[in-house]
Amino acid sequence: MSESDVADTLAPPPHAEHIVLPDGEAFIWSPHRGIVVQRATGRLSLPMAQFFTSFFRRLLAQGLRLQIFIDLDGLTDYTREAREYLNQFTIENLAGLEGSHFLLSSKVVALVVGSFKHVVNEPTVNTYFDRASFRESYDRAVAAVAASRP
Repeated sequence: MSESDVADTLAPPPHAEHIVLPDGEAFIWSPHRGIVVQRATGRLSLPMAQFFTSFFRRLLAQGLRLQIFIDLDGLTDYTREAREYLNQFTIENLAGLEGSHFLLSSKVVALVVGSFKHVVNEPTVNTYFDRASFRESYDRAVAAVAASRP
């Protein structure tokens, strides 16, 4: 974990699920009921996409609607197979998606997310190019979850 992660409360906690692949690394965890955080670096490949969807399937099977915060700041590339697989998975599971928030830095990855938003025709896909705005959206989602508890 880098020094910037120490101050970043969206850094992967010790209990986050984690995968290391030859061309990338990913973490995923649910810090609050109905909220999922993902972080990916390197290249988004089909095995990485399957790692993410395996986590989502378990939560969706519980009937949860999810707010997803996806930190792709360190992602530089993707494979066509991963993109198609995630598009199809999302289309099939739109009922469980309350919103998705993407933190981006790569222009290549930004094009993929733009295409994703068009393909899934989902107005709740949000993109951010700065960590502060991404974090503000996350904080609002956490506050909404806390306010909805009896």
